[in-house]
Amino acid sequence: FFPDVTMVSETQVEITSAGEKIAGVEIFDNQGNLIGSAEISATENTSVNINGLQQGLYYVAVISESGQEEINTFIKQ
Repeated sequence: FFPDVTMVSETQVEITSAGEKIAGVEIFDNQGNLIGSAEISATENTSVNINGLQQGLYYVAVISESGQEEINTFIKQ
């Protein structure tokens, strides 16, 4: 399970996964506070609206169907 998090615009992050499907996403600020989460209906790619987030570094926990969790980062400009 190797998800890829890509900033596609100032308001959108795209998450893609080769192999296992994505079951959930959690976004944390740079202090480790959970600021958003979503359950995803088992897909290999999804988009997350980040319009309401302040500028800065964020961590994204991508959760697979089997419960694996991978942490990625993105920087909101």
